[in-house]
Amino acid sequence: VRVVADDTSADQAQWLAVTPPRVSNLVTLNSLVGGEDPVLLDWEVAFAFPCQRPASVHNGVLETPMWRITPDAEGERVNSRRWMAGDYGGPLGIVENELRPTVLPAYLRNDWAKDWGSLQQLTPLKPQVPAQIDLTEDVHWGWWTPGPMRAVKN
Repeated sequence: VRVVADDTSADQAQWLAVTPPRVSNLVTLNSLVGGEDPVLLDWEVAFAFPCQRPASVHNGVLETPMWRITPDAEGERVNSRRWMAGDYGGPLGIVENELRPTVLPAYLRNDWAKDWGSLQQLTPLKPQVPAQIDLTEDVHWGWWTPGPMRAVKN
């Protein structure tokens, strides 16, 4: 880095300071996120990040993700903001209601200007408590029905 500073002030009491440039230490996504932390992978990026461990679901309960990887702006608009949205019962409801996302600066190697997506670190708003689940088994014939579905009639 070459810095050229020109002090054009005529006042002798004024001064000029130059500090070293701030250069971030860049790390790979794999070294930051790793393969053990639970990650909420949006639909498209799951294919591009096979080394990350998706947040698991056991007995219908989703493990709290620590990270989220999103697609580019168009992919998020078309996919993530629709079927994944919390308003439609999608997994983003967990992020929107229980977690605080912090977008971390992330770039593609040798293509810093490309919109590849984003990396979010997810912080719980409240301490997480393991779900208490009572499991039962029930056997029914194939034509069994618990009754009619509730439907709104106009």
